[in-house]
Amino acid sequence: MLARPRCGGWVAEIEPDSFPDLRFQALNLSLGLCRTGVHDAGSVIAKTGASGIGAPHLDWRQRDRATGKHQHPQKAYLLWALTGREPNANFTRIDILRNAIIAQESAGDAAVVNPNSGALGLGQVLPDNLAGDGKGWDFEALGRDLSPSEFLADPDAQTKIINHQLSKIHDEQLAAGKSEDDAIRRTAATWYSGQADLADDTMPQTYGSGSYPSIKDYSDEVLNRVHQMRLKQLDRQVL
Repeated sequence: MLARPRCGGWVAEIEPDSFPDLRFQALNLSLGLCRTGVHDAGSVIAKTGASGIGAPHLDWRQRDRATGKHQHPQKAYLLWALTGREPNANFTRIDILRNAIIAQESAGDAAVVNPNSGALGLGQVLPDNLAGDGKGWDFEALGRDLSPSEFLADPDAQTKIINHQLSKIHDEQLAAGKSEDDAIRRTAATWYSGQADLADDTMPQTYGSGSYPSIKDYSDEVLNRVHQMRLKQLDRQVL
């Protein structure tokens, strides 16, 4: 965030990692209470004041970051800026990431089987990851082994297994010091390719006779889906 004085009082210019295409401006802020720098969600970075004309109030503006063109402000973004809260306390980051990956992988079809790789269900889990004998993702998440047919017939078990694996990967990325957006992209790359460091690989992928998006395209699309889902959650919170 950059804070600086203007004719409308002190102005905070905000460029959030969560919304890379947008820039926000908060005008008419209290003198000396704007904190320039990089801030976490929920941090108090400024206070409204009477540094402009009239009684204390907030002038909130939204622009396209690339073109600088003004947009009609959307209430969901303002709610995010004012509260810094998660879109829904009962709908976690991993739930949103899981749904983004499911939308990308299977469009929500729990029974689908990839004809090229044999990948299974909602998250297109490879059969090798259901290893049996207490060694697979199923046993790790559920404490029991599932056959591929049992896995396909149990969407709830699929969801728990996907959540368990995504949580591990995402937590590892955050622990390594990655930003939230980078952690999402690298988690998506790991889910898709097994290698987080390939998140920017632009080579189109193939498996058997099938052609698939590059790891970068896949990771970028998952991140975009996460952003869109977060905004929908924010919109549902605003009455």
